[in-house]
Amino acid sequence: MEKSDLKKILEQLIQATTKLSEALSEDPKDNELFIDGSIQRFEFCFELCWKTIKRFLENEGLLPKTPRDVFKEAFKLGWLREGDEFWSDMIDDRNSTVHTYNKTLAQELYLRLPAYLKSFQKLAEFLRKK
Repeated sequence: MEKSDLKKILEQLIQATTKLSEALSEDPKDNELFIDGSIQRFEFCFELCWKTIKRFLENEGLLPKTPRDVFKEAFKLGWLREGDEFWSDMIDDRNSTVHTYNKTLAQELYLRLPAYLKSFQKLAEFLRKK
């Protein structure tokens, strides 16, 4: 993969994290629509995150297939600072929001979004320097 392709997907991840950051800067005041929109932005970030890492790993000659494999490889290489359990929980959160809707789960996930955003941002900054 060419550097320009890596730069392009990384820029998409950075744009998505900016949108998530904007969403999280507002006070939802238990507004379900606002919370749902923030979760949707998280889902965009998550998808771009694992696919961006996958492409960077492929550039290193590694060929992980699934999001879990991608995060494990990135963690082994020291690209991720949070533990494997953190990213595994993020995968579980993403999967639970994509396949069903549960108001209580949505409100709980919303509270975890700032930590996920911070991790996305740290990763994007790390990959930008690569």
